[in-house]
Amino acid sequence: MRLHLLAATMTAGLIGATAVGAHTSSTGQDYSKYRQPNGASCCSGFDCRPARYEVRPDGTIVMFPDERPVPIPRERIVQPPSDDGLAHWCGALHRDGRATTFCAILPHQNAAAPGRRHASAGGTAW
Repeated sequence: MRLHLLAATMTAGLIGATAVGAHTSSTGQDYSKYRQPNGASCCSGFDCRPARYEVRPDGTIVMFPDERPVPIPRERIVQPPSDDGLAHWCGALHRDGRATTFCAILPHQNAAAPGRRHASAGGTAW
């Protein structure tokens, strides 16, 4: 019994250590080089994900992490552009419907004309 408990504890510890140290998305985007305006890392291992986005006619950027519309404050858009050509959102989605954006990482084509919509992981416009 003790051996099983020790094995389970070690496995959980390894999984936790991997998650905390993970700064790469499933698409290969490395998040470790991105910093919030306050200097903190954008990603603590689970905060960042690919997300589709659109540039509204007024220039506002809205991202859709987990299909939820989140307006992005300009000061949360970080450089350099994404390595994988996709948009990525780093933040927390709250149960009450609010969202806290830590960072928004946009691809090079973020200078697209207002009103254009952009895909993320699927690679097709929506």
